[in-house]
Amino acid sequence: MLNEERRRVIIETLTRDGRVLVADLAKQFHTSQVTIRKDLEILHAHGQIHRTHGGALPAREGMLEDPTLREKEKLHRKEKLQIAAAAARMVKSGQVLILDSGTTTTAIARCLRDFQNLTIITNAVNIAVELSGSDVDVILRAAACEKIPSPWWVPLPKRPCGG
Repeated sequence: MLNEERRRVIIETLTRDGRVLVADLAKQFHTSQVTIRKDLEILHAHGQIHRTHGGALPAREGMLEDPTLREKEKLHRKEKLQIAAAAARMVKSGQVLILDSGTTTTAIARCLRDFQNLTIITNAVNIAVELSGSDVDVILRAAACEKIPSPWWVPLPKRPCGG
């Protein structure tokens, strides 16, 4: 079963039953709980579900998505796409880039999806989600590293990003 098919079934089950549990979904799909958690995180990041400890609940209208972000994405859309395309033309294989959060940087991330041998460091979950499923390596950094479980911490290279 493809990832997207599994995620659609998760949403259908959630709509029908009102909740889903990671352990139950892992058994249903004959996959690991890690895979299911990743699916739920992606669905949560897209505002399709509300992620809870051990499972998920249906998304409540307006709860998960910042309406100002959606509005900002529409503002100056043409210019953002032009900036993104120009930025992507400057990127070369093997580079490490840092993308901060924002609608223009999200547009840049979309232009970088087809790159290989590229690493993106970002603090924006939506950018990490945009790049999921691509060949781009993503390091999602957080401000409070001491509160993040150790598997999420990734040591940075000791060389400068451009070198």
